[in-house]
Amino acid sequence: MDRTSLSICDPDILRSLNAIGIALVLPTISYELYRRLHPFATKEKAADVALAVATFPLMFFFAGLFYTDVWSAIFVLGAYWAAAEKRNWIAAILSATSLLFRQTNILWTAFLLAHTLTTQLSPTPLPSTTAQHLSYLDVLRTSYTRGQPYNPKFTYTTLDDLLRSVISFIGAALHSIPKTTALVLPYATVMAGFIAFVIWNGGIVVGDKGAHPFTLHTPQVLYYTLFLTFTSWPLFLRPSLPLDFLKASVPIILPNAAWGPSNIGGRKLNEKETRLAPPLKARLVRTALTGVCVVAALGMVHFNTYFHPYLLADNRSYRFYLFHRTLIPYPLAKYAAVALYVPAGYLLFSALGQQSLVWVVAYTVAVAGTLVGAGLVEFRYFALAWMIWRLNVDPAIDGAGTLGRLGRFRRWVELAWFAVVNAVTVYIFLNWTFHWKGWEGAMRFMW
Repeated sequence: MDRTSLSICDPDILRSLNAIGIALVLPTISYELYRRLHPFATKEKAADVALAVATFPLMFFFAGLFYTDVWSAIFVLGAYWAAAEKRNWIAAILSATSLLFRQTNILWTAFLLAHTLTTQLSPTPLPSTTAQHLSYLDVLRTSYTRGQPYNPKFTYTTLDDLLRSVISFIGAALHSIPKTTALVLPYATVMAGFIAFVIWNGGIVVGDKGAHPFTLHTPQVLYYTLFLTFTSWPLFLRPSLPLDFLKASVPIILPNAAWGPSNIGGRKLNEKETRLAPPLKARLVRTALTGVCVVAALGMVHFNTYFHPYLLADNRSYRFYLFHRTLIPYPLAKYAAVALYVPAGYLLFSALGQQSLVWVVAYTVAVAGTLVGAGLVEFRYFALAWMIWRLNVDPAIDGAGTLGRLGRFRRWVELAWFAVVNAVTVYIFLNWTFHWKGWEGAMRFMW
């Protein structure tokens, strides 16, 4: 190997790639993507959110190390921006490039396909007043005739709305097959190529397949909800939060409550919204759905809690100490934690209330798909899901219209919180060293 190749592969040079990504590329892409997703947002707000994404502890920490996570996220967010700009082939190329860094990004390619269909298949969706009063067959016929899918906002939807949305998208896609083909083809090309690679490679893993086997681990999704709540708690600060949670999860005990928060972001419900209090049947269904979520979470932790050998043995990571002080020594703790997972899940989804139903479903599938096959709890795996969530948070939560001051306060607290976490983790990494018996060199604590 010549001197030039040696200098290029110098650790400092390699690590600088991530530093450049965090300092320049990631905030720029995040800013442009946020402005595209929220065209009415101020430049100040977009800059604050972009800075939050760039200083997000799981990204900022690895800016000084040579890990794939930074550029994996950059290429996925770049693909998201291209899709939002209706440059679908560019989005597909960037998505394909992201697979070189992390193969599970193929699920974010599928997410971008869903995003593209929801935003580009038809300029106007099928009105709720039409779709909700038709039979399923009539929804299919109407969406086919008009070329309009039914895709309501997530906040006020039900399982029936989801079924109607799926049916309507089938009809709208068949309305103009050439247009649908043009939208699907870029992403389908990437997915087809990926499937061919998996067949040729004998699996999704690149490298040591024995070290990264597929391990069904559904509680990963529950851990993600707690992780998101821990990192983003400043965005949820509001006095009405407990009442909002009760109204959304067990509305049967609040017969006069409307769906959704009473003052999301500090905004009081207007007169029209206060008349949205659902009938008894709808409140029973929503309460029963919460019960199903609780039972599902209990089933996950009972039948599928798994402690990876690395988690049990590697005392360099924070997760080692977190699990060794909670779930591992106390078997009943995994059941008690469900009382935290359900409210955390509410916070995650309530912040996406103004997103469309199909978008939220696609996001949920992508997050679950990237996590449940990983036996090892690794906080880095949560980073990209968080960034996409943060860029799509309901603008009312972190400041919109008359809520500018409150939203600005929340964003500043968020940035200050990230700064504190980053300072602590970097200090510990640099100064708190220890040694393993039989190993040379100092061990360091890290995420």
